[in-house]
Amino acid sequence: MSGDVSPDGVGSIEAAAFGRYLVGREPTAELRARYLEACRVLFAETPPDGALRLARRSPWTIGPLDAAAALIRPESPLRKRLLTMAAVLETSPAHADEFLPRPMGAWALAGTALRVAWGCAWKLAIGAPLLAWAGRLDGRHGR
Repeated sequence: MSGDVSPDGVGSIEAAAFGRYLVGREPTAELRARYLEACRVLFAETPPDGALRLARRSPWTIGPLDAAAALIRPESPLRKRLLTMAAVLETSPAHADEFLPRPMGAWALAGTALRVAWGCAWKLAIGAPLLAWAGRLDGRHGR
């Protein structure tokens, strides 16, 4: 795989970190293997960019980088891989409920919307400079 995962274990670490980010717990070995196989098929010709390398090295950056990339670089390797992991998790019985809507009243919905908006704003404020910095790393890696 071009610039990618498995031989050195990076892919399994990436899968675990993405799972923790998306559903709050590490996916099973079977789900990590599904993710790695999907990446092998979908991204064989796509080398990791600076944002993906940064997220692999420092998992705390995944949320901010995701928020920034969603607005600034939606086709980035990081976003594509996060969406791939989300699809793997969403289609597994163990995690499907995490992706389904929950019934709530109007006040709870308003509170949730405010909490999510505030969280997105903070992640974007941190993620935009991180994404720009990670993009500068691409120049040092011959991209």
